[in-house]
Amino acid sequence: MRYCIANWKMNLNISESIDFIRSLSKKNLQNNKTTIILSPSFTSLSDVSKGLKKTKIQLGAQNVNSNTHGSYTGEISVSMLKEFECGWVILGHSERRQYFNEEDVILNDKLNTVLANGLNPILCIGESFDQRKNNETFSVLKHQLDIALNNIEIGNNKILLAYEPVWAIGTGLAATTDIISEVINYLKEYLMQNFSLNIPILYGGSVSKENSSAIIDIKGVDGFLIGTSSLDVNEFYDIYLNMIKR
Repeated sequence: MRYCIANWKMNLNISESIDFIRSLSKKNLQNNKTTIILSPSFTSLSDVSKGLKKTKIQLGAQNVNSNTHGSYTGEISVSMLKEFECGWVILGHSERRQYFNEEDVILNDKLNTVLANGLNPILCIGESFDQRKNNETFSVLKHQLDIALNNIEIGNNKILLAYEPVWAIGTGLAATTDIISEVINYLKEYLMQNFSLNIPILYGGSVSKENSSAIIDIKGVDGFLIGTSSLDVNEFYDIYLNMIKR
């Protein structure tokens, strides 16, 4: 199975989200080997959930608190997400790490809570420009995985891993196919040897209709986590088409 995931971040209000769904739903989405997941803002979850009822498109959230309830102003819990029939949640996006000091130990707590409550996490990892320049990519990814996945029990849930080099996110500069291939091969081998995990690995970071064909052709790439290009329904659909043609 491949995954075409939209991360709308703090974009698209309710009416814009509904317009997007209406336009996307009119297109041919019958490929059974590629799952589409839309991750709107919290305020749009309810309406987006209703808009997806008669489609095969699945719903994701952009974040969740590691606690199931309590005095955590401005946060959202797994039970709240499940009320919207939200099956997926993005964890550890570089923007959460950078702007909200979300460390790997926090992600470990979130992963445990998400999996224990029947949601499917999309775990994001990636290195900064300086880390790549200093040849620290693999040590950084290893550190992120070792802490985030410590004593994780997946059970009957699904878990996706998204490799998102921080220096490529929102910059228009995607990683080269050689870089992506090298990292994906490392991640596949490391996950199997150290966690006995064989899970889908996605790429994220300035994915576009222009580069998506070359990236999806890379062995081991199982889909995309798409930011900016997911805000335009036609661009997003073009990426989806490039995926199902390969």
